[in-house]
Amino acid sequence: MNTQIEKYISDNTKVLVSAAIFDAQQIKITNAEGCNFANQYILQIKRMRHEIETKRTEVTKPINDGLKKINQLFKQVLQPLDEADGIFALKIMTYKRQEAERIAKKQKELESQVKKEEKKLSKELGQKITMPIPQVQSTLEITTRTDTKWRLISLVRVPDEYKMLDETKITKAVRSGIKIPGIKIYQEEILVRR
Repeated sequence: MNTQIEKYISDNTKVLVSAAIFDAQQIKITNAEGCNFANQYILQIKRMRHEIETKRTEVTKPINDGLKKINQLFKQVLQPLDEADGIFALKIMTYKRQEAERIAKKQKELESQVKKEEKKLSKELGQKITMPIPQVQSTLEITTRTDTKWRLISLVRVPDEYKMLDETKITKAVRSGIKIPGIKIYQEEILVRR
């Protein structure tokens, strides 16, 4: 056992923890007396677990509380930055869409002008003239990428391999008597640790 942890656990519990696995492997249950003895041992194990868990919580609670406070403080400081980032990103993406529409419109106008000029020159020279169409360039210096996202439209159409059962919710429903299609309800005997 780790020496730093040992100081939180009573000597009696340390002895019982050490003996528990040995006794569990050695004791044979061949009669009611042996069964009752093993059941009492299980109750002792339950008490040891409770004591150890209580000590663990005593040690970790202040650490977890402190960590929670630190995270909340930093979250408060970061929140305005996250909000500003989101506002800027939305405005940039809106402008980028508007700029793409402007460029597309200008490109069409330029193509139309070039085609008119080609027609005019072809008529004047008596032969088909083809002119290169310059590309309208954006002055934006931003980089974007396309990110694939998803949204649920119909759970019925989703293949089973992408569905996950909520075991807690199913257990509550079954215990309250609700029958769920596709779920087999059965009884299983388990040992009660009192």
